[in-house]
Amino acid sequence: FAGAPSEALPYVFAHFTGIFVTGTIILVGYAIIKLNRPVVNHQIILPAFTSGIMWAIAQTSWFIANNYIAQSISFPINSMVPGVIGALWSVIYFKEICGRRNLKILSVAIVITITGAIIVGLSKDF
Repeated sequence: FAGAPSEALPYVFAHFTGIFVTGTIILVGYAIIKLNRPVVNHQIILPAFTSGIMWAIAQTSWFIANNYIAQSISFPINSMVPGVIGALWSVIYFKEICGRRNLKILSVAIVITITGAIIVGLSKDF
């Protein structure tokens, strides 16, 4: 479009408004299907809200990062590193991944992933 800003930050409000409207429509549809008796676990409302805020901060940061580095570099990093963080949560906090063999496999996978992210990040210089 003529006159549209090239940086991503002006589009953040529209992006999150679309997500909010879509979520609201889904919630209303769910309430209609359940005859206005939706099942809501009150214990997960605060963690869900908090994770939504964290996701919004990360998404906005990614939009800003795309202004400074190419999307071909930021997207692979943005796709790889959260999986590593999730795997570390699985090992350290939830204790889902255990056993020496599994931890060795995970360690190799993390090293390969981090190496790939570093190589992609440095590829801009070559």
